[in-house]
Amino acid sequence: MDPVTKQDGVDENAARAPSETRAGLSVVEPPGAPAPAPARAAALPVASSLDARFLTLAGTLGDLVSLHETERGCVYASAVAREMLGAEPAELVGRDWAELVPPEDENPFAATEAKRISHRLLRPYGPPLVAETTVRPVEESGALVQLLCVTRGFDAGGWELPDTLRDRLTGLPTREVLVDRLTSLLARGSMPVAAIVIDLDHLAAVNARFGRDAGDRVLAETASRLQAMLRPTDLLGRLEDERLCAICIGVGQYQVALRIAERVRAVVAGPLPFEPIIATASVGAALGAPGSDPEALLSMASKAAQAVQRRGGNAAELHGASGFPSA
Repeated sequence: MDPVTKQDGVDENAARAPSETRAGLSVVEPPGAPAPAPARAAALPVASSLDARFLTLAGTLGDLVSLHETERGCVYASAVAREMLGAEPAELVGRDWAELVPPEDENPFAATEAKRISHRLLRPYGPPLVAETTVRPVEESGALVQLLCVTRGFDAGGWELPDTLRDRLTGLPTREVLVDRLTSLLARGSMPVAAIVIDLDHLAAVNARFGRDAGDRVLAETASRLQAMLRPTDLLGRLEDERLCAICIGVGQYQVALRIAERVRAVVAGPLPFEPIIATASVGAALGAPGSDPEALLSMASKAAQAVQRRGGNAAELHGASGFPSA
C-alpha cells in the first residue's frame, strides 16, 4: 500500500464558498472560519440552479465540492470525485451520500448547521478515504434549501489494489478481497449488506465449442458491464472460476436485493459484441445481518445461484436471511 498522502497546494480561501447574498440567499459560516473573500467570488446557486461562475470556481479546486438537498440528495459534485472516490460525478448526483459514510462516523451531508466534520468515505477498493468536510447551510428566506460541502481527502489517489489481490483475467478483486470487505462491513454492527453471486450459465459449453479464449472474453465482458452498473460503494470481485460476486452496502430489504439481482441478470443477458455467443447468468442474493459470518453469507448467495442454475438459469433468486424485514 502506498503511504498516505495529503493534498497540498490548495488555497484555503479559494476552497471556501462565496459569501455574497442574492435574492435572500445567505450562507452560514462555520465557527472560527476566517472572513470570506469579497464580492468577486462566484455567487452561490439558489435551489439547485447552478451558477456558471460557481461551477467554474468549483472545477478549479483540489477539494471535492458538492451540493445536497434533503429530498433530492446530491445535486452537484465536482470532478475531483474521480480521483478522490473513484466515481464519476454523474454517478453521485441524485444519491444520498449517507451511504458513503461509515455508520459509526458523523455524517456531514445531513448537517443542519455550519461546521467542520472529520469522517471517512467508503470507496469501491481499498480502505475508506480519511476526509474532513466543511459544511455551510445555504438559506433562502430563512429556510434551509441546500448544504454546500467542501471535502478534503487525506489519502486520495494514493492506493491501488495490489496485483496479487486482483484477478488477472477480469481485473477484479479476488475472493480474498471480497471476504475481507464483508468481514469489515459485517463487524461494524449497523450496516446491512447484500451479497449478489453471478454464476455464468453454460460457460463450459462455450469453452468446448468456441475455445477457452471465447469463454474468457465472455467473463471479462460480463465483469466490465457489471462494474458499470453498480454503485461506487459496491465491490465486484471474482469469487471463483465463472462465478462473480457483488457486495452491496446498505441493502437490507428483500425486495431491494432481489431488484438488484434482477438488474444484474438483465445486464449479463444483453447482446454481446461478439456473436454468435449468448451469455446468461444464474444470480443468487443473500442478506447479511451485522455480526453474521461472511463465509456463510457467500454460501447462501451461492446456493441461491445454484438453485437457479438447476432450473435452467437466466433468473434471479434470493436466499432468506434472518434479522431483516421482508418488506
